[in-house]
Amino acid sequence: MRNKTTPYVEPIGTILDVSETDGVCEVILEFDRMDTGPVAPAGLYVDAKSSNERFQLHRVVSNEGMVFKFQTFNRSHPLPEIGEKLKYRGWWLQEAMDAALDSSHSWVKKEYPDNGDHDHCLFTWENIASYTDCNVGYYSEKYGWITCDAYENFIEGDIYNLRTQSA
Repeated sequence: MRNKTTPYVEPIGTILDVSETDGVCEVILEFDRMDTGPVAPAGLYVDAKSSNERFQLHRVVSNEGMVFKFQTFNRSHPLPEIGEKLKYRGWWLQEAMDAALDSSHSWVKKEYPDNGDHDHCLFTWENIASYTDCNVGYYSEKYGWITCDAYENFIEGDIYNLRTQSA
């Protein structure tokens, strides 16, 4: 007898409130359910399993049950509308969040070894290998490899303001 698996269904968030002050957007969503792992950074999407991104969520400010308050910095999409229902998709695994939050840890910029192997960036999943255009990255004994862009954005630049207590 064949084992049938239940297809994954992305959580749906309903926009409860939206505001923007000095380039910082605050969005309050109520979810029908929530995945495990880091809740943000994440994206809200129009269609399930598509790349039609509607809005980005950079940092969780608070939550009570299934109601979450997020901040978004330097938004690239129009603000969502109150009542809008959107598919939720988290971007990072817990290991990526741990690395982004660990401000005491040091990273070393180096060439990837020419051993025929490859690694994936902890944040973007981009291939890092001696035989690709991305053959230099940042390495950490604790967290592994990340691309130079990921280092600049998420470690050095902290573009999602994850290490700060307030925006």
